Amino acid sequence: MLVYLALMAEAFMGYVLSWGNMSLWGAQLIVNLFGTIPGVGPELVEWIRGDYGISDATLNRFFSLHVVAVPLGLLLLVVLHIVALHNVGSNNPDGIEIKEKVNADDYAILRAVPDQLQGLVLTRCPNGIRNLIPRVRLSGPSAG
Repeated sequence: MLVYLALMAEAFMGYVLSWGNMSLWGAQLIVNLFGTIPGVGPELVEWIRGDYGISDATLNRFFSLHVVAVPLGLLLLVVLHIVALHNVGSNNPDGIEIKEKVNADDYAILRAVPDQLQGLVLTRCPNGIRNLIPRVRLSGPSAG
């Protein structure tokens, strides 16, 4: 659940970074939701904004959170999740008896790293991949 909330926060802050009219009012709405927390709501809203209204300070905070803090937190949560699955295993809600367990060895994560890196490169910089492919310059018909 924490990974899901962190992903939602990451997506929201990325949406706000375009700083258009829709993202401004989206930020206003989501930040004001924190104002409904009894006791600390108004102070929390002002602390999140960095000012009395949505301004450049809010954009700077959201940029920092979007680029550095939330991705590092997400990485930590995913690593903790993988370690917990490795140590404890997943549950069996159906109660079906499993006679043969498949144990993951210590190098299972290391074998998955190249696939993860390939996915990261293909999703984050597709233009960079296209620029690595040599192109043949095509010429049109001669005007003679």
